[in-house]
Amino acid sequence: MIVGGRDTTINRWPWQAGVLSVNGFNCGGTLIDYDTVLTAAHCVHGRSSDLFTVVLGENDRDKWEGSEQYIKVDSYETHPEYKGNFLEGRDLALLHLSHNATHTAMVQSIPTLADETQIYTNEECFITGWGIAITGE
Repeated sequence: MIVGGRDTTINRWPWQAGVLSVNGFNCGGTLIDYDTVLTAAHCVHGRSSDLFTVVLGENDRDKWEGSEQYIKVDSYETHPEYKGNFLEGRDLALLHLSHNATHTAMVQSIPTLADETQIYTNEECFITGWGIAITGE
């Protein structure tokens, strides 16, 4: 669990996705291609894909900013070794969108690494999402 963090500037992380279900915001995700979002398997496992919509270009979930793109999930696949419990690992799912997202300043797929064999040490890493506000600490 990640707790804390801080607000970001608009369009700093244009690949950040929100996974919505019929009950509203469900999970975060990453736009890895203009028709595919990577998220956690526990967010979708065992439920029908037609219950999900992805929002891209979202910054502040509490207001309409005009940059949002809502795209239905056509289908999804979870990691073949995901056992239904995120504590056992392989908690990954690919959401296949009903159509491609439109590239804008606020919506872009995540850049890929040019050399996947390179080992990174002492590099900055950022975890993005909306998180939960903790008060009284």
